[in-house]
Amino acid sequence: MSRLGQLRKKVHYETDIPRCSSCTHYRHSMVYLRDSLPKVSQCLCAKHQFTVRPNAVCDTWAGKDGSSL
Repeated sequence: MSRLGQLRKKVHYETDIPRCSSCTHYRHSMVYLRDSLPKVSQCLCAKHQFTVRPNAVCDTWAGKDGSSL
């Protein structure tokens, strides 16, 4: 195991934790045209219809494999 791998194991580094960006209801921000000008949409929770941050989480989080909190 590499030095970096050992350090990650020592500090219990996790890569697949519950957060909005790993939820089934999460919609990424998109670039679209409005009046011929590029606009960027916000990240969105499709279930509750409000803007979210990718590293946040709520009680209704659902994983891609059907798991929940």
